[in-house]
Amino acid sequence: ERSYGQRIMRAIGFVFYVLWEIVVSNIGLAALILHRPNHLSEHLDACIVAIPLRADSDLEIMILASVITLTPGTISVDLITDAQGQKTLYVHDLQTGNVDAFRESIQNGFERRILQITRGAV
Repeated sequence: ERSYGQRIMRAIGFVFYVLWEIVVSNIGLAALILHRPNHLSEHLDACIVAIPLRADSDLEIMILASVITLTPGTISVDLITDAQGQKTLYVHDLQTGNVDAFRESIQNGFERRILQITRGAV
């Protein structure tokens, strides 16, 4: 039996989470640009990060890629499926810092919340 009420509440929570992440990213990028406008390239830590996905449906992956791209400083670049069927999303980030922490923040933030909505408890 599906619990639609719980999924609706998770969807509403997800919208607020995405909005919060957008605000935090905007503030971080604005502070970086305004604080060091002449030396911006020295303070960027841009890279492309491979994120192995638990999401496997087209809808889940499309939502994940879209919210990543909506967040300032990040953009979804490519989706690759290996020979074993594991899907990996490649994301470009301007201020990565620790790659493992960035990967984990996507997996435990956006992806986990999307899976909770689409599949129930994850």
